[in-house]
Amino acid sequence: TSEYAYADVFGVSNPGGVIKYSNNTLKEYRFNVSLNPELKINQDFKLIGTIDYNLNKINEDYYLPYLYAAPVFVQRLGNSYNERESQVIRNNSIFTDVRLAFNKQISLLHKLSATLGVRFNSENFESDYVEGHNSKSNSSINLVGGFKNLLTDGYNSDTKLIQDYLTADYSYDNRYFVNAIVSVDGSSRFGHQTEGGFRFL
Repeated sequence: TSEYAYADVFGVSNPGGVIKYSNNTLKEYRFNVSLNPELKINQDFKLIGTIDYNLNKINEDYYLPYLYAAPVFVQRLGNSYNERESQVIRNNSIFTDVRLAFNKQISLLHKLSATLGVRFNSENFESDYVEGHNSKSNSSINLVGGFKNLLTDGYNSDTKLIQDYLTADYSYDNRYFVNAIVSVDGSSRFGHQTEGGFRFL
């Protein structure tokens, strides 16, 4: 026999039984690694790189137990006597930035620096969701097998971004400064039919 009373005929759940027999978890994982190599070519030039990888993962699980929770009416299936939900979200990205840097003190009054580089970012987002009802048992809460009325949903998105850029800085006597920046961006979010852009190839 159970030490907790079941939900009553008036549709009132037993919070003690719901807490004891429910199984709700939230787990989050994160991993990140970054490298920043640098190569000095000569006194004026150096090659700099940045490589970064990032991974985020979230696992969510929810279980509403049988008998201790009052039935809930669900529009598409009728009464739900117990319910199991699970969701996994993954987001990983790779970022790279490679640039050639120039820095020169031309004379006592004149100083010039410039950077030519390219950045690339690739990102993947995936979400997987599954929901099941009416296994009418608290002994096994795995979605595979006992649960009926399964509902699945999800989303998967891949995006890529590339940017070519050039920056230049000039100073005279550390009193007057001129700065110029030029960049060209491309993104997979624009699509092949986007108007108003241009192509190199």
